[in-house]
Amino acid sequence: MIGSIIGYVHAPPGQDAAAAELIAAPETSIVSLTVTEAGYADPPPDQASVGASTFDRLAAALAVRRDRGGGPLTILSCDNLPGNGDAARRATLGAAARAGADVAEWVQQTCTFPNSMVDRITPVTAQSDRDWLRATAGVDDRWPVVAEPFRQWVMEDDFAAGRPPWGDVGAVFTDRIRDWERYKLRFLNAGHSCIAYLCALAEVTFVHEAMAIPATRTFLEELLRREAVPTVVEIPGHPRERYVASVLERFANPGMHDQIARLCVDGTAKFATFLIPTVAGQLERDGPTERAATALAGWARYLGVVDPSSQAFDASADQARRHGAAALADPVAFLEFDAVFPPALKASSRFREQFSQAYRRIAEHGPIAAMEHEPGREPVGGAP
Repeated sequence: MIGSIIGYVHAPPGQDAAAAELIAAPETSIVSLTVTEAGYADPPPDQASVGASTFDRLAAALAVRRDRGGGPLTILSCDNLPGNGDAARRATLGAAARAGADVAEWVQQTCTFPNSMVDRITPVTAQSDRDWLRATAGVDDRWPVVAEPFRQWVMEDDFAAGRPPWGDVGAVFTDRIRDWERYKLRFLNAGHSCIAYLCALAEVTFVHEAMAIPATRTFLEELLRREAVPTVVEIPGHPRERYVASVLERFANPGMHDQIARLCVDGTAKFATFLIPTVAGQLERDGPTERAATALAGWARYLGVVDPSSQAFDASADQARRHGAAALADPVAFLEFDAVFPPALKASSRFREQFSQAYRRIAEHGPIAAMEHEPGREPVGGAP
């Protein structure tokens, strides 16, 4: 029950005067946004003058605020997108420029766009969630949102006209938002992706079930501690090891019923953002990358052997599957997937060998045995 929402204005295109009035009101100091990644893209050239996009309408309201002598305003993106404040700034200034150079100048001088990070695991709602809510609370909700107890909201402390005392209820204000983003991306997000495809191949359904398998938990813990942690700058008062421990604990929560299939969505975009920077950093320092190579090999194997109709959605699915098919004959052919693997990774003979060995290990002995494998030791036994 979202008690913080005390009113709303429905503002479809052409009927947004009331929303513009709220944005222009002098007592408004923060406009928050949740529009998802695609919402920041510029409109197509043939629609740029229509003014129906979120940011064109925001710019129109900001023009009204400027004309009335309104004060500074914070545009706060709450999207689960690295650099979301930077994205909001680019989109707002682009729309303001379309509204007029004077509007863009006013926005540039008067508005701030803090970056923010939100962290809370939220599985896909299942029928069992609806049934549980009805049975235990007497609430018939067709789409309840299930979430873990953990929650974190970190914001860049760059507010143009003050802010509510959100810190009193646990929000974090920081000048190190990039470091916080790396904590989440390289530990939590990468952790999810690194077990996703290996566990899908092992026919594991839920994340907590995966974490109950000793090989999976050890594999993930070693990957995060040995490979990811050294590539991340530690935030004072928030040790990297403690964050990793919290990730392992959260993944093991049996009350979540978080689906492995959910973690497999959009592997192309996720691995490129979440894991590849860790691999690149370790290759530069001649550090360990064996477990990251195993995770990526698991993805390649998944793309090559799982029926496409059963695979999770990927915006680049066709391209990913072509490379997954090529890996069946030659594992390192998968590394030619330019959308994921930068030249330095493809050129590394050490990483190519690790990837090839990991792929063959998965194919010959199975994903669980591949996760059990210790660098320098060949696995024994057959596939599970």
